[in-house]
Amino acid sequence: MFASEQPVRSSGFSQGKTPVGRVVAACAVAVVGVALAIIAVALGSVGFAVAGWALAGPIAALLLATYMIADTKQRALPVYQPSKAAQVIYWVTVACAAAGVLLGAWQIADWFGRL
Repeated sequence: MFASEQPVRSSGFSQGKTPVGRVVAACAVAVVGVALAIIAVALGSVGFAVAGWALAGPIAALLLATYMIADTKQRALPVYQPSKAAQVIYWVTVACAAAGVLLGAWQIADWFGRL
């Protein structure tokens, strides 16, 4: 029998990895949200403020939640390979989301107060 025809044996352990793609998606949404909120404050636009608030707030939080659920499932596997980059991206996402929500809410409140 040739070596290439022999079955490949695995160790039997599934190796978990950090779902980096999910946290990157959450970060991208939060960054777009904070950018829209900054544009809203600069232009005085309530439309941009609502869009920025929604992206940086509930949508980014939902994506972060899906990341945390997927990461928890991966951590439950017998072997887990953590990612330092994912941890940094996570905290950048949280900071951008907070800034976007605050700026968006501020602009919405300012607009509402002027009605």
